[in-house]
Parts: sequence; structure tokens; C-alpha cells
Amino acid sequence: MKRKLFITIIMMLLLTMSSVFVLADDSTTLNEEAVVENVDNKVIDKAEDVRYYPMPKATLEVPLDSAGYETRGLLSSWVVEPYVYKTERRIRYNTTWLTIDNYNSAVPVVTSSEKEKKVTMTAGFSGSGALSLSEALDVGLEVSGSYASESTTKFSTGYTVPAWFKVGQRAYIRYERSYIKGKIRRYIPSLPVGYYVEEWVEATNDRVYEEGEKFKSYENTNEKPTSNVPSFPSSWEE
Repeated sequence: MKRKLFITIIMMLLLTMSSVFVLADDSTTLNEEAVVENVDNKVIDKAEDVRYYPMPKATLEVPLDSAGYETRGLLSSWVVEPYVYKTERRIRYNTTWLTIDNYNSAVPVVTSSEKEKKVTMTAGFSGSGALSLSEALDVGLEVSGSYASESTTKFSTGYTVPAWFKVGQRAYIRYERSYIKGKIRRYIPSLPVGYYVEEWVEATNDRVYEEGEKFKSYENTNEKPTSNVPSFPSSWEE
């Protein structure tokens, strides 16, 4: 009886340790939690899906010549070549809406002038120094130079809002942000002899994949001119 109990306990411990190792090995777990970053009082960037990537193996160092310099003629080389270690699907949008309020009116309303609101951002590669755009391209990363992205929402002249309705629109930009890092080995000239240091450098790259606008409306189903007028949400809703 004691022998069976001992074997059962050992098996349970092995199963527990196995499950722990499986969890520790999962380097591409999808994080469903949203992270909100305030940009200013009118626009918000919101991180949606987040995916992490495993670190690559260290790359071979560039051999040195007899004078102590690297054979490619530079004073630095990659110990760990730049790679994407995390990506986020993000959305940039206005927290305030372009609205027409006809919620407490029994007659339709027609706009007499055009109204518009836009959201903008600069996408592309953002890095400096050792981890530049050219270096990222040289190692095969899918990055691009900076470019402007803009999304506009508008109510044109003559737009009609029915009785007992409040309508709103806001623009948004969906984009993917890649986080990049690499470990560089630098040669530091010094007397009586130079030396090398190693350090991590980082950069990001934003790729826009959708520019659009979102529409939302509220109806006064009671059709009472004294009803409380609802407000549009400042947070993002799908």
C-alpha cells in the first residue's frame, strides 16, 4: 500500500513539472489585454493584440585583421543581429466625435455646411545610431522609411438627420507596430590599447493597414423633447 502511494505521489510531481516546462516554453503567447497610451487630449493610441517572438541565436562576430580592426572596415559588428521581438496591432483614433444632435427634435435637420474631423500619424521606421533604417534593411527586416497617414470623417452639406436621432462619426487608423532590437559590439579607440563594448540597441516600425471611419447613432425611442441626451464614448468600441 505504501509503495503504491509513493508511486502515485511521484507521478503527480512529474506531471506538475511537465506542465510548468510547457508553459515556460511558449514564446508566442497572445496577450489579449489592451494597453491604452494617451497621446494628447484629442487622440489615443490603443494597443490591441500583442505577440512576442523568441530571441534568435547569437550571430558570428566579424573577424579582426592584424591591426585589430574588423575586416569589413567598420568599428562595430552585430553580436545578435537585429530582429523583431514583439508586434502589436494598434489603433489610433479621436476620443471626441463629429456629431449632429437631433435627439430631442420631432423634425429632421439638414446640415447647412460641411463638418469634418481627422486623425493623423507618422508611420514607418523609428531608430537612430547603430540601429538605423539602412542597417535594419541590410539584415532583411521588413521596415520602411517614414510616411504620413491620415483618415478623415465628414458630414457633407445637405446631410439629413432624422427626427429623434443623434449621430456621430470618428476617424481611425489601424496599424501594426514592430519592436526591434539587436546587440552590437563596438570598438572604442583608447590609449594605450583600444577595447570593445557590447550593448543592446532598439527601434520600432509602424505599418498602417487600414484608414477608416466609424459611425454611431442614438435614437430617442420615447420621442420626448425633454429626454436626456446620451454622450458618445471616448474609449474605443468595435
